[in-house]
Amino acid sequence: MLIAGFGKLAEMVISQGDSHSFHVYNRSAQKVIDAAKLNPDIEYISPGSFAKFDAVFLALPPDAVKEFLYDYGDSFSEETVIFHTATAMPAAEVREIVPRHRIISAKFAGHALQSGRENSGGLFVVEKKAEAMKLQEWLGRSFEVIEGEEEIVQTANKTAVEETVRMLIRLEERLRKEKLPEAVMQAVIKQIPGGVSHAHVNREHGAFAKKILEEWREQNREN
Repeated sequence: MLIAGFGKLAEMVISQGDSHSFHVYNRSAQKVIDAAKLNPDIEYISPGSFAKFDAVFLALPPDAVKEFLYDYGDSFSEETVIFHTATAMPAAEVREIVPRHRIISAKFAGHALQSGRENSGGLFVVEKKAEAMKLQEWLGRSFEVIEGEEEIVQTANKTAVEETVRMLIRLEERLRKEKLPEAVMQAVIKQIPGGVSHAHVNREHGAFAKKILEEWREQNREN
């Protein structure tokens, strides 16, 4: 598997994946070379070696996806599986650039940077079962790969980001109304939303959060 790109998603996969060898291409070769000095599992791959790979994990934003495929699409055989991960770019758009290649959507449901911070893995949604199994084998135990349409992830990620941003804005406004010190405001905004979210998913709420949740549920039952 060739990893094309060395941003947040690629770094998440490398830091948590089971593979003992990660072959990485990045437009800035030095970034990968420097990382390889700290992690011997990383190897920089130049375009001249692309032809030997039968699968590509395309960890690039939309504009970079287009540039990479325009420049190097012909370096891969028609049988090469190209896993396309950019949530904001439909796989159909990529197929228009390289119509002869096997473009498979593989979208990450979640937040790559947060997964890396927490070392918590995550979920990829892949559009075809056989390719989902191939990606699962490569990613390893820290990640789950399921079969599904890419629109599912786009809807889930978009909804989660929208609601979280709204919540944070409301929280900040309410804290300012309380005329709290700026240092206190920033401390609770930085830690409490993430901590409460983690506790909610893992059913680990403390007494205070449990009380608030019970009161909220009671109000909703009455309404």
